[in-house]
Amino acid sequence: MFCGIADMEVLEYIPEAHLNKFKFWDSEIVLIDSNIGKETLLYVLSKCKGLVIYEPISNEKSERLLDYGALHQVNMLKPNVI
Repeated sequence: MFCGIADMEVLEYIPEAHLNKFKFWDSEIVLIDSNIGKETLLYVLSKCKGLVIYEPISNEKSERLLDYGALHQVNMLKPNVI
């Protein structure tokens, strides 16, 4: 690859109908990327029945679970070296 550009803003607007197509809530393990928006994150957490792993990629995004009052819904954090 010569050049790569990533615009993560698209992850702020994932419709619930799109997520529901995958029936992720039946999964034994769900890995959540911290780039998704607040509404999407809270929706995914509310539906998960299995192990939930949250992957914060920055200090700011690692604090989202606390800011949203959702830390208790996550079983494991997998941060990068900060």
